[in-house]
Amino acid sequence: NTLGQYLKRFTKVLVCQVGWIQLKLAVKIIKLCGLKRVTLDVDAFFVESQKDGVLMNYEGLLGYCPMMVTCAELGMPMAGIFRKGNASPMAHVSALLERVIRTLQKEIPGIEIRMRSDSAGYQAQVVKVCEKARVGFTITARQDESVMRSIREIPPDQWTPLESEAWPDRETEVAETLHVFGDKETQAHRLLVIRHQKEQLEILNPDPYTYHAVLDGLECWTAGLALQFHRNRQAGSEHVNEAMKSGFGMAKLPCGDGMANATYFQFAMMAATVFSAWKHLTLPESYKPVTIQTLRFRMIHLAGIVQKRARSLILKIPKHYPLRALFEEARWGVLGAAAQTG
Repeated sequence: NTLGQYLKRFTKVLVCQVGWIQLKLAVKIIKLCGLKRVTLDVDAFFVESQKDGVLMNYEGLLGYCPMMVTCAELGMPMAGIFRKGNASPMAHVSALLERVIRTLQKEIPGIEIRMRSDSAGYQAQVVKVCEKARVGFTITARQDESVMRSIREIPPDQWTPLESEAWPDRETEVAETLHVFGDKETQAHRLLVIRHQKEQLEILNPDPYTYHAVLDGLECWTAGLALQFHRNRQAGSEHVNEAMKSGFGMAKLPCGDGMANATYFQFAMMAATVFSAWKHLTLPESYKPVTIQTLRFRMIHLAGIVQKRARSLILKIPKHYPLRALFEEARWGVLGAAAQTG
């Protein structure tokens, strides 16, 4: 009840301010890590909830549908928005992405940005944001009438064999074509298409192939390299989404108030961001892939005594603690990072 009462004190304005703090913190960590290139993954995940007032999504599940922009290199959330369960997957994508890109380019001049998204990002406004900011992108294309028309117009001799780990037991082929949205303000971009034969033909769809299309805004990249870059999105945003659920409390929401849950979501992202900073700024290279559960077991769930003496805060841990040297190294790393940020 105490947590719920605290979260309910936050208004919409305060939640937006917490979101700005989260974004500024993430950008500062990227700057401290010295990254010259950043890959932004746009993805959403669903949080089931049986509390009063929740809405149903298109699959018939009750809950909420938060969306995040994450930094793939650090496995760190950049910004996010807490959406209702019945929200469209395409809602707020362009606005959130534009805010992240604008902040990155303002705080870190000259940084190279790339963006990856599933079909929720397949909209003209998202492409406009990337074109305006000169951001390379790959977006899973929805197979609407316009895309399928472009695919069917590919000459048969343009299809070439493709070795793909996604379908190791199938003969897949790849081809390229140009595709443009109906909006005349957007440019034509390369459409990468993968196809493989169906295991069983369909009565209503006589086409013998199954297609997967990716809208590609990466200049001078080969088709294989661009497709591999796009597939690596699953190893980035999917892991962050899973960590948010299993490691930072998003699997179960604290109350039934939507604004309070939105505040909780922002704090969960901030906790995940601090955790990423801890790993990449203070711990050895071997600790970069570990999860929050592992770090909790090794370094946080530790018997100790906190004392305050002579206006100093002292933490006492067991003398024979196996990871004492690592703990001390992390402590000095935190002090060093604090000194760099002023």
